[in-house]
Amino acid sequence: MFEDLLKVKTWNAETNGRFLDALNDYFDEDKCKYVAEIAGELMERGDRANRVSAETLLTYAAAHYTRDGEEAQAPVFFMLGKFHEQNADYATASEWYRKSAATGALGGTAQAALRAALLGSGLTYTDDLRDKLLASGGAIDLGLREDRIYEYIGWYLVYEHDGDDELRRKYAERIIGLVRTSEYVPDLLFQKDDVRDQFAAPECVKEFAERLAAEHKAELAAQENEPKA
Repeated sequence: MFEDLLKVKTWNAETNGRFLDALNDYFDEDKCKYVAEIAGELMERGDRANRVSAETLLTYAAAHYTRDGEEAQAPVFFMLGKFHEQNADYATASEWYRKSAATGALGGTAQAALRAALLGSGLTYTDDLRDKLLASGGAIDLGLREDRIYEYIGWYLVYEHDGDDELRRKYAERIIGLVRTSEYVPDLLFQKDDVRDQFAAPECVKEFAERLAAEHKAELAAQENEPKA
């Protein structure tokens, strides 16, 4: 669906209008779903013009496709969170993720709540983090890398708070490995069913992983320098 429009390399106001016109006969729930999907495609292209179109479409959907209720708008809210997350505006991203989670929509709600908590706290421990992780881990999802990275960070923070060094190190290694994978391994190699597991670590996640890598290296060096019994 919308294949002809997706063949347009760079979207603009005219392309946006054609796409919105094509949605006229759908229910608002379907409109929100298609807007989120198309915006995600445009965001993946990475250039400024397509990202502007993505934000324009998402903002329009959030403001106008309201007849089926906020639950129907959950994918639009989630994608707006992702858009601002990619722009390193983590406070705004957290608010959109929180709004997506608050809809109670089936699927994605727990992950949105987890992202909202972590990005809103600057990737630090909060008292309700464990509950959000348990909910996220029990959610039905594809286990994509962009979801797993937040679960890994969350569990790292929980085990750091608990003083469980063994599990803390285990999750530190997972975080470091996943971020490095996002930088050096082509996304096309990671698939589940027919879904591309595309993952570009946000800057805050990269910085978090770099700090963990430095701490892990220092820990290993300290162990090597310990006097032998």
